[in-house]
Amino acid sequence: MDQKNLNNIFISTGEVSGDLITSHLIKELQALSPNIKITAIGGSKVADTGVNRIFDSTELGAIGIFECIPLLGKYIRFKKTAKRQLKTSRPDCAILIDANGFNSGLAKQLRKKNIPAICFIPSQDWVFNKLSPLMARLVECTQRIICIFPQAEEYYRGLGAKTIFLGNPLVDILDKVPLKKEARKILNLPQKAKVVALMPASRRQELHLILPEMLAAAKLIQKQYDNIYFCLPIVRHDLTTCIKRICEKAQIKNLSFFLDEGPNVIAASDVVVSKSGSVNIEAAIIGTPQVVFYKLNAITYWLAQNVLRMKNPPFISPVNLLAETEVVPEFLQNEVTPEALAYEVCAILSRPDRCREFQYAYKRIKKKLGQKGVIKNVAQDILNFISQYERKTT
Repeated sequence: MDQKNLNNIFISTGEVSGDLITSHLIKELQALSPNIKITAIGGSKVADTGVNRIFDSTELGAIGIFECIPLLGKYIRFKKTAKRQLKTSRPDCAILIDANGFNSGLAKQLRKKNIPAICFIPSQDWVFNKLSPLMARLVECTQRIICIFPQAEEYYRGLGAKTIFLGNPLVDILDKVPLKKEARKILNLPQKAKVVALMPASRRQELHLILPEMLAAAKLIQKQYDNIYFCLPIVRHDLTTCIKRICEKAQIKNLSFFLDEGPNVIAASDVVVSKSGSVNIEAAIIGTPQVVFYKLNAITYWLAQNVLRMKNPPFISPVNLLAETEVVPEFLQNEVTPEALAYEVCAILSRPDRCREFQYAYKRIKKKLGQKGVIKNVAQDILNFISQYERKTT
């Protein structure tokens, strides 16, 4: 198919990070193929691109059995909306981005209708070296998998999937982030003060497990440093009230909130305290030292360990997983205490040599993430795939 005449792509994404990456991908697809028609399931960033967003997937992200129960109604509405869309308007191709939980069911629908599908940002099953049923369905029902980590490409290729690694999109998205001095000017933060970023979960269900641990650690850190500032970027506006309510109970001094300023907050900070996830890669690209942790609902964690027989991964931070060694300090479940988090933050703040160690390790990690131009290359790869698929079927 001639890319200039390509006119119908269906995109499904979820999670805050997936929504952000998808919005940039949409812009590149539109630049390469101006006549393209895109219908999407996504969050606020996807909606801001101006495409026809038929469903808001913001609330669909959850990890754990009990965490998913409150979302069942939304999952059912999502499934009905997607099914109705595919029935009324057959796309030339579907792109399933991140959010492998609900996208796996969609992949099955697409296969039944003989609609070609691409999986972009597959789940990190390679970390556990065990293919989940959801990801197994995506491997079976999609014709191409575009990975954002080199280990993922190797893993899925070993399973017989047609995979490719073109780099990590965050390399492009964070290309224009200012240096620390300029970032502090933008955020109106004092240049000589110690600044710590608190970056909790973007999923509503995780906030009550993650944020209180951060705030308790912040109180301990304040006892060591009088002139210290805490910054909390809010990436989901609908969680603002919930976040501020939790923070008010903690009564942290010099705590500021910033809407849609995540990269600038990371750049302005001396240390980032965050849950494990894509934000860890952001901190590595920007160059800010970090302390990482994660907690699941206790029952969910017990079931995963004792019923599903899931072993803990070698690391929980994508940074450490990429490096295949501990670059950033990390804590999982029962290891997570305010004292442990505060100790690591204070150690980084008080030791310039520790900061240099981070910078050295980050340079090696950034090499594994690829060069600039990732998102354009992904968009071109998708358009090439569709053209080749059309030629095979005509």
